[in-house]
Amino acid sequence: MKNTILIASSDYVNNELQGEVGAIPPSFVPVGSSRLYKRQINSIRTSFPDIDISISLPAGYQVPEYDNRILALNNISIIFIPLGLTISQSLDYCLLQNANISKILYGDTLVYDFPLGENVIALASVDDSYKWEIENSTFSEDLVWCGYFSFSKLDIFRKLLSDNSSIIQAILKYKTKVPGVLTPTIKQWFDFGHVNTYFKSRRNITSERSFNVLMVTGNVVRKASKDGGKIAHEIDWFDNAPCELRPYLPQILCRNRNLNNSYYEIEYLPVIPLSELFVFTALSEKQWYSIGTLLGLLIKKLKNCAHGQVDDSDILTEASEHYKYLITTKVEQRLLDYDQKILDIDLYKPLFLNGKKLPSISEIYSELSSIAVKRKQVSSQLHGDLCFSNILYDSRLGLLKLIDPRGNGLKHNFGNQVYDLAKLCHSIVGYYDFIVAGYFDISSKGNHLTFNMHLSEKIITRSKLLELAIENEAGIKISEFYPEMILLFISMVPLHSDSRDRQLGFIANVLRLYLVWNEK
Repeated sequence: MKNTILIASSDYVNNELQGEVGAIPPSFVPVGSSRLYKRQINSIRTSFPDIDISISLPAGYQVPEYDNRILALNNISIIFIPLGLTISQSLDYCLLQNANISKILYGDTLVYDFPLGENVIALASVDDSYKWEIENSTFSEDLVWCGYFSFSKLDIFRKLLSDNSSIIQAILKYKTKVPGVLTPTIKQWFDFGHVNTYFKSRRNITSERSFNVLMVTGNVVRKASKDGGKIAHEIDWFDNAPCELRPYLPQILCRNRNLNNSYYEIEYLPVIPLSELFVFTALSEKQWYSIGTLLGLLIKKLKNCAHGQVDDSDILTEASEHYKYLITTKVEQRLLDYDQKILDIDLYKPLFLNGKKLPSISEIYSELSSIAVKRKQVSSQLHGDLCFSNILYDSRLGLLKLIDPRGNGLKHNFGNQVYDLAKLCHSIVGYYDFIVAGYFDISSKGNHLTFNMHLSEKIITRSKLLELAIENEAGIKISEFYPEMILLFISMVPLHSDSRDRQLGFIANVLRLYLVWNEK
């Protein structure tokens, strides 16, 4: 039998962190548009390609369907641990279930450079003050146990676990009984077990695609792009934002409009985007209604920022033309960028979704764009990319923060709010972030697609709560903007050429949403 490494995630995150992500196991916390356990598995496979992997989870935790499948596909066995056990007791329970466990990785820990050796207590250098076990200490730093251990004498280790209520005491005694225990210091260690260390660890792990570059240094985030004009427009958007919108924005620290080296720097905010909260966390229904209320307030605030500009006919004309460009012309241009050879789908012929015949993507575009251009203009300060990944939620202060605006290239940030509302719609009812996260199954044969999204009842409920709260606060039904939302999904396809499945997922979701819209 092969040795096994255990990802020890047998309890829920502590109360402080539950305020941010809800009651979920440590290895399930969101990190850069994914769950921590995915990164842990990838790292383990890199260092120990032949080892078996088990993960312990609290008994009663309902593992989401998609996560169950990911764990199964990666041959990860789950050990459910009764609640109320100490760490020492839960490890002893795991060893009873699997006698081949010889390595342990704490569930809140990510290690990229696993040290080799049969008997190891891995150390890392820290300058924070938490209740880590300190191996060595100086005024400037501590060397602490970082949450990775390896044991060759499992019979000795298990007896020590049984004899000692503290895992630390058991390991210390193991160190005295077994000669040659190594204490190497590793360089790449991330601790996600405390609120502060969680956000410090998150900030160096980003999920931006190739056309954007994010670099985090200390508490400063620098955003650059191959498209210098795009960055210059974002800088202008921040600089032209009215005073009443400033509380919703991070502080911009530095700007460079040089088209060959365009970038800007903002403060790093220790908060989580709504996209990750929506997909990966277990926030309560009350919390989601509160977030929806904040979104409703934001919608009203953006509209109020346009007061004083609605009487300027030139600005109104510019805003109208810009909206038509975003919702029709730009979508049509994206269709021309579509590579039929890669996906083997003809966008100009009828498609079949799960056996049901539907119009071609081209026909859907023509039908919905004619509706979108006739939509009554809603004058507003325009963010231009008001999707969940660009809205950060500060749970401690009950605030939303906006990042990554799409500047319109005009001298003002004024526009048609319908576009922003469509962007919100594609996050709330279009489930855009679930496709980006891979929470779907897709297969295709020519223009025939089989598609299933992994949406639990809890996810559908939180979507309805957001809709209800926005309507109650702002008087707007997000689901009214299905035509514009579907057009946005069409425009997404060529932008995700790094993932064929994701591109197919967007096409299938266009068809799914078109069906829903027609049934309304």
